[in-house]
Amino acid sequence: MHLKKCVALVLASSGLFTLGVTTCQHPAHAATWHKGVPKFLRGHFYRTKLEPKYVKMNGKKVPINSRRSEDLHFTKTKVRYLGYQDAANLKGCHYTHKGKYIIIKGKYDKDMGLTPALKVKKISNKVIYAGVDYYTNSTTPNFSQLKRMTRQR
Repeated sequence: MHLKKCVALVLASSGLFTLGVTTCQHPAHAATWHKGVPKFLRGHFYRTKLEPKYVKMNGKKVPINSRRSEDLHFTKTKVRYLGYQDAANLKGCHYTHKGKYIIIKGKYDKDMGLTPALKVKKISNKVIYAGVDYYTNSTTPNFSQLKRMTRQR
């Protein structure tokens, strides 16, 4: 009886040892890219501070004919960007977290060889810092400056 218990104990411990050796010891990580736009941005419209309507040149007020602000409008899977001189619509967006920042990429509606990416940092429920950069598929985006944007609706 004592011999049967010892044999059973040896078999059980060797089985547990082989089970421990053959199983993966690496922790499971979630996918780094998530579909859509982060929930805190969905359905909101953000805008930079409005620039002045006029600029002084030679002592006279001259009207500015370009856009006076940069706007971002977020939906569940789309981002619409309206800049000073350009505009971009991103469809089929996906995002990842990079430290304190969120990088959002998507399919650009125009085929010009460059793809816009958006970098966002949440400051509060109404304030974000965001920047847009255009990159090719072989390079990574380089965000030079993030602009303060406030939620409008």
